[in-house]
Amino acid sequence: MPHRVTCPLDCPDRCRLLVTVEEGRVVRVSGDPDHPTTRGFACVKTNRWGERQHHPDRPLYPMRRVGPKGAGRFERASWDEALDAIAERLKRVLDEHGGEAVARYHYAGTTGLNEGRRPVAFFRAIGACELDETICASAGGEAWELAYGPHKTGTDPENVGGAGFVVLWGTNPLSTNTHLVPFLKEARRNGAEIWHVDPYENRTARFADRHLKLRPGSDAALAYAVARVLFEEGLVDWGYVNA
Repeated sequence: MPHRVTCPLDCPDRCRLLVTVEEGRVVRVSGDPDHPTTRGFACVKTNRWGERQHHPDRPLYPMRRVGPKGAGRFERASWDEALDAIAERLKRVLDEHGGEAVARYHYAGTTGLNEGRRPVAFFRAIGACELDETICASAGGEAWELAYGPHKTGTDPENVGGAGFVVLWGTNPLSTNTHLVPFLKEARRNGAEIWHVDPYENRTARFADRHLKLRPGSDAALAYAVARVLFEEGLVDWGYVNA
């Protein structure tokens, strides 16, 4: 009987999975068909979770570098040795230079909320430098807040199926937002056209009804052109903008 669990990756979807365990080993991972959004789907990373979990090359112990950086020379260390070495180096830096000499740099797409926040409490306790939580998404998050407000909320995916026209601008949902795809197909069945704006002809470009293959860096020109049409033809939703 498979276990019903929630995927630990940090995607907003929080997919529900069915995991089969035999003799303490994960032997099968699949999406839960009873979940209203994922409907039995699980991404390729999740489907192969058991394979990675039990792979013979998976590191299970700390490895200490014994050669120059880039040489790939490491030796196995015990957990006590590794933790003592890290603590000794960290205390030396704190004693000599203070907490601001330590830069907190952590982020991983395979950690949930609790795992992701624990390091923050530790680094703040020693007075380390502050840092945006995500190295990769900070610029996009800032742009999103300027356009949609401070809570990073956008279009409800379940509303996409009722759209009459869908623009996918600089996004590749067929590879990176797969749970949106069933709603895109629903919109198409209901008569909607799907346009894709991206310099790169990826899977989503081939899926869309029309692909606008811009030159890299020319998005702003197209955005200004669209804005001009919206203003000149009185298509701006001022109630939404003012709110």
